[in-house]
Amino acid sequence: MLCGGHVGEAHGKRLEELKTMSSFTPTYITLHKSEFPATQSVKCRCAGKKHKFVATGNKPACGCIGPGFIQNAKRNHYCALVQAGTSPEKYKETMLTLGKYHSRDIHEWEGGSCSFHPLVKCTCKVCTVDENGSYPEMKCQGQPYRSAHPLTCEFHALAYEIE
Repeated sequence: MLCGGHVGEAHGKRLEELKTMSSFTPTYITLHKSEFPATQSVKCRCAGKKHKFVATGNKPACGCIGPGFIQNAKRNHYCALVQAGTSPEKYKETMLTLGKYHSRDIHEWEGGSCSFHPLVKCTCKVCTVDENGSYPEMKCQGQPYRSAHPLTCEFHALAYEIE
């Protein structure tokens, strides 16, 4: 068994590496192309340009892996460890969901949904939250849950899914 702190630190360092990449190396492509064929063609939307990690005025964020995303990914990794307890299957399921859906701001899909946060968040600030972060009795209509730093860059979204 590996120490969660060390795995989390390695995860963060790997995300820092992925942040600087704009395409996959030939070795990486060879390693992953059978399961992820898009590795052969996908490129970062900011290739040759400067990343814009924070939206300002009428200019949206670029949607690539940035400091805010990395901070949240490390936090989500820790939460996945805690919620999984001693179940490696639960940990694996949560990490795969984070990589494939949650990071892309998809919280419901055919056959499933994010099980580690409510799908609707309170907007009235009056609803009571239980120990799992859910609202057992919503008093307001609420709003759909949104990821704080979604990966909209296909390259970085795929890189995180593989990671």
